[in-house]
Amino acid sequence: MNGERIAVAQKTKLADALLVTAPPNKGEKGPENVRLTAWSTGKLLPETTVIRMLGSVALQMAYVACGRMDAYWEHGQEVYDWMAGALLIEEAGGIATDMDGGPFTWGASGVIAGSRELCSGITGVLGY
Repeated sequence: MNGERIAVAQKTKLADALLVTAPPNKGEKGPENVRLTAWSTGKLLPETTVIRMLGSVALQMAYVACGRMDAYWEHGQEVYDWMAGALLIEEAGGIATDMDGGPFTWGASGVIAGSRELCSGITGVLGY
């Protein structure tokens, strides 16, 4: 951000939030991720302002880190795609968790990242 410190958005309610996610990149190899993405989008859409899929996971997570988007979630096992973004978000004052709300670590099945309140809200809506 050209020398300016980044920070995650401080929204606390899903109803005010702009969420981002990514579709499964190999639908034929991961039909369960396709099902989970469709299911979770259906659960979260009525609870939030808007959901966007902007393409690059790294860019979307960077947008969360600098407050342009409010939170990111994705099902799957693509931890290597999420690690750098999770670090950016944590360094910007947010958190990254697994789908159960536990620590985001190697081997996590999915990621939720943003402010603590929004991550908790996403976990609650999804019922994990």
